[in-house]
Amino acid sequence: MAENGSIITLLPQVQNDQTTEETPGEDESAEETLSRTFVPSLTPTQREGAAISNTLDRIQNNNPTLMWPEIEGTPINEFQTPGYMVRAFPSLYPHGHGDLRSERIWDIKPSEYFKHLMWYKDGRFARHTRWRYFALNSSMRWRAKK
Repeated sequence: MAENGSIITLLPQVQNDQTTEETPGEDESAEETLSRTFVPSLTPTQREGAAISNTLDRIQNNNPTLMWPEIEGTPINEFQTPGYMVRAFPSLYPHGHGDLRSERIWDIKPSEYFKHLMWYKDGRFARHTRWRYFALNSSMRWRAKK
């Protein structure tokens, strides 16, 4: 091969998802082969296949999916709307119970409520990226209002 010639014959070619060392055929030019095999086709990952299979199974079995809360046109009153924290953090309150404004036998101070949840047994409230700041912000605003 000449010093300034094409290097396409030295590059491995992808055919049928397997790498081969074959050179392009005589009827194909080196540029056509390079553009056709430059980006090999990737096989789907097992996780992608499992996700597709799980979705199809759920659809076929008619398992209901968890619906996200709907956006309403009126603002939420954080002092009078029971369940607004549950709707704001559905992953932390998976069953929709335990909101600060829920009806209880005894009154709970917000500081006690937030402290209890920060020390909750599975640690999900303490690990959440935004809930900690929500709790701090709410406590500070409510204290400042007094």
